[in-house]
Amino acid sequence: MIRIRANNHLELSGYEEVYALGDCASIMDPNNGKPYPPTAKHAIKQEKIAAQNIIFEIKGIKNNKKKFDYKTRGMMAEIGKRYGIATLFGLRFHGFVAWWLWRTFYLTNLPSFKKKIKVISDGTSDLFFSPDVAMIKRFVNSNLINKKLDSSDSIGDSEELNQHLN
Repeated sequence: MIRIRANNHLELSGYEEVYALGDCASIMDPNNGKPYPPTAKHAIKQEKIAAQNIIFEIKGIKNNKKKFDYKTRGMMAEIGKRYGIATLFGLRFHGFVAWWLWRTFYLTNLPSFKKKIKVISDGTSDLFFSPDVAMIKRFVNSNLINKKLDSSDSIGDSEELNQHLN
């Protein structure tokens, strides 16, 4: 993956008024000398720094620009039905506990109370009931598809079609 190299102010070298952030940007972590991972978590933190620096740029206060320096607290992933993996503050979790941690973190970051209630109720019902599975089968007669109707024919009046639908 090709990424745009940016400094810790999130600016492109030689183009100090152009910013790069998120998964398209390669920004070095000053703590370990490696690029930050291209994750949404880092992009959200970068957006705040970029916004502040753009405001400073507009106001002409270039010497107050903020540097991006973020220490990851951990990573989590849902692997399957009530199963996950997580590394938080150096501690590793897996299984239901990791899934529950992931779900709780996800819930706290939802934008509205209404959405949080909906996710809680869906998750709670999933703990007690098996998933609803619906399967709709469609049977199509290839002879009907290939039949060419005359201009006098109408689909509703076609005896052959009505026979297959009933």
